[in-house]
Formats: sequence, structure tokens, C-alpha cells
Amino acid sequence: NALIKKKELEFIEKQKKGKYIGELANIRFDKIEIIEHPTGKYEDYQVVVNLITKDNWKGYDVRLSNSEYIRPSSPYDELLTSFNTSGTYTYTLPKYDIAVHYDYVHSNRHQQYEYRTKNTSYIEQTIDNEEPTDIFYKNKHDFWIDTDFNLSKNHSISFKYSLWKSASHTYFSKTVERLYPNDDKGYIVNVDSKQHYQGTQHIGTIAYQGKLKTWDFSSELTYEKLLNNQTNSYTENTQELYYTPFDNTKSYLFWDINAQNKIYRKATLNMGYTTVRRKYESISQGTISETNSYRHSFYASFSMSLNEKLRAKVGGQFKNIREEKDIQNILALNASIEYHFNNNFFCDLYYRNQTQFPNQQQLNTNGRWINSCLYMVGNPHLKAGTRHLADFLFTTPHVTFVSSFNYTGNGISQIYKDQGGITLLTYENVKSWENSNSLFLQHSLNLSKGELELKGDRDRKSVV
Repeated sequence: NALIKKKELEFIEKQKKGKYIGELANIRFDKIEIIEHPTGKYEDYQVVVNLITKDNWKGYDVRLSNSEYIRPSSPYDELLTSFNTSGTYTYTLPKYDIAVHYDYVHSNRHQQYEYRTKNTSYIEQTIDNEEPTDIFYKNKHDFWIDTDFNLSKNHSISFKYSLWKSASHTYFSKTVERLYPNDDKGYIVNVDSKQHYQGTQHIGTIAYQGKLKTWDFSSELTYEKLLNNQTNSYTENTQELYYTPFDNTKSYLFWDINAQNKIYRKATLNMGYTTVRRKYESISQGTISETNSYRHSFYASFSMSLNEKLRAKVGGQFKNIREEKDIQNILALNASIEYHFNNNFFCDLYYRNQTQFPNQQQLNTNGRWINSCLYMVGNPHLKAGTRHLADFLFTTPHVTFVSSFNYTGNGISQIYKDQGGITLLTYENVKSWENSNSLFLQHSLNLSKGELELKGDRDRKSVV
């Protein structure tokens, strides 16, 4: 069975990974089930679409697609062109199946606009009829091959390899007027900024799924490596002020093991262990910036349907994080209560604790100049941030009320600092909180007309 959760359908469409599952030939499906408010493993989702394939099906599927998009420029918008070409081949036998996919995306954007900016050194603004030109283009190739083997009725193993290659170029040109403090004279400056990026990503995965009595087991081992080089140049009045090349490497080794047991069809116990080894390395003009991280996480959750109207879930994770010589322990708890008055009225209360890990750019001590007065650099002392989120939802057929509270104990935030005439753009752990209340109104009207032919009766009944 191939399970596709409605909550993830839009994400799958954008990522183009796993999309072929929902596009297999209709003859492969025995039936399709729509499960609203599922319990057990997928109780976090409002809807589960269960595609049940036929037993012992043999055959192949070929899927080819092409799309193009063009948006002409206007005084208030930009020129944007993009196209996407993809193809997937799937071959299935009772014991195994194999799928091969290729995807190519190209996008090109031209933009012109006016702006005014202020920093610690000067005020900069565009000149009439001299709007900046912002050009961006990107090419991306995505290839993957996936195969599944049914070892027995209750055990299977899968292998997948993905290759991703991308190249992009950004060019920004402007003629501006600069006004300095204590100087009434304006200075005309021609500025050109260029950024070029090339990246290659390799991902290899081995996965296992099995069932033993009432227990479901799964495990996944994934290795990911991303290689990219990036160059940044900044020129004023034909004089190149800064040229910064980067050679970056990111590698991840991920292993997860999970066990789930459904107890008397009313409760579900889920528990597991995850470990991640992450390594960042950046080389710029002979200077090396390197950070390593080791994460261990033990998690467990218990959910139960107390009756047809009330469901509850509680869970937690203990995370041990080692960043170089710094050790951080995090206890993250989660809980939810859902009460359904009837098929039209729902009341839900959720609490989640999330961990935010710093990325390579935020940790990189190799910085670069954005312009003549703005320098961007990472902070290698960043810690993993924690977020506490609480949501209350009340849903009716036409009105939905949502109240949310978000508190971040040591979240990662981008900040600006004044460094003696130079603005420093970097990252720090900061505290923040946010509260929001929303009211959604929804109304729909559906009209349909058709005919129903009853077997054994020649008369047709009109149905509206």
C-alpha cells in the first residue's frame, strides 16, 4: 500500500520526489480509500489517502511531462520565464519494483525597481530613470533511482540513490546617489554585483520495513553529501572592490530505528532512536572554517482514542547534541487533545516543542562583503534553538478560529551590528515570543445534475 498524506501533497508536488506514486496507471489500483481523522500512526493528519494496489501486479508505467511559464514584465512586475521537463519509468514484478526519474528545471528573472536604503555610513537611493537591473537565472537537474524488494510477506527492503546538480547566476547593476553625513554634496556611483553558484548533491538510502505480530518496525540509513562553489564580486565605478570565492562541503550520516504497536485498536505506542553526524567545511581564499556536530535522540509517544469524540496524545524526545566541545541536552515534550462534538464541530489543543539547528551559512566564519559598508559572517558559537508552540483551534462548517502562541528560548536570529563605520551582519541566539489570533470564514455552494439508470428498469431518474 502506498500512503499519501493530504497534508504533504503540495510539498511532494513541489519537490518532485515521490510524485510518481500518485500518477501510476489507474489499472494498478484495486481501490482508493479516503480516511478522515485517522487514528494510530497517522493521527496527526486530518486526511489520509490510501492507494491500495492490486496483488501480484506485473507491468510498467511511463510518465512524461513538460510545463512552461512566462510572465511578461510591466511597470509593477518583473519578467519571469521558467520551464520544467520530467520523466519517470516504473517497472513492477511481484517480488520487486524499480523506478527511475529525471527532472530538469530552468528559470530566468529580470527585474527593475526603485529603492532607498540607509546604513551607518551613508544614505543611498536610485536616480530618476536609472532603475537598478536585477537578473537571475537557474538550471537544475534532478535524477534518482529507487528499488524495493519484498523479502517475505511482512518484510521488505529498499534502496535509493539521488543526484542533484544546480547552477545559478545573479547579476545586479545600479546607478545611485550617495549622501554622506555632514556632506551636502551627492555622489553618483555605478555599482555591479555578481554571484555565481554551482552545487552537486549525492544521497544514498537503505530502508527496511517489517512486521512481527502486533509490532511494526522500520529503519533507515542515509548518507548525504553536498559540494558547492560560490563566487561573489562587488564593483564600484568599474573598480572591483571585493572578490570572494567559497568551496563548501556539507555531509550528513543519518540512522533511525522505529517501532510501533497498536494496543487493542484504541491506543498506539511509538518509540525509536535517531543519530545524526553532521560536518560543515568552507574554504575561502586559503582560510578554512569547519564545524562538526553529533546528535542523539530518543523519542516515544503514546496516543489513545478515549471514545469516538475524544482523542489524546502525549510524547517526548531527549536530545543530546555535541558541537565540537560544547554539549547540549534538550528535553522536548509534545501533547494534543482533540474533541469532536459531532461531524461539523471540532475543538483541538496542541503543544509542540521544536529544535532549530544552525545551518552552514550561520556557522561559517568565512565572511563576505555585501557592499562597501556591509559585511556578512556567521557565528560558530551558535547553539541549537528551542521553540515552544501552543495552538487552539475551534472549527465549524463556516468559521474557524485559531489562537497561537510561540515562545523561542534561544532562537537563531539575524542581527546587524555597528563596527566603527561598517555594518556587520551576523547571527545570535535570542529570545522572542509571538501571539496571534485568526478567524477564517469559508462558504461554498455545490450544484450538480445527472442521471441515474437503475438496473432492471428502463426508466431514468434525474438526480440533482
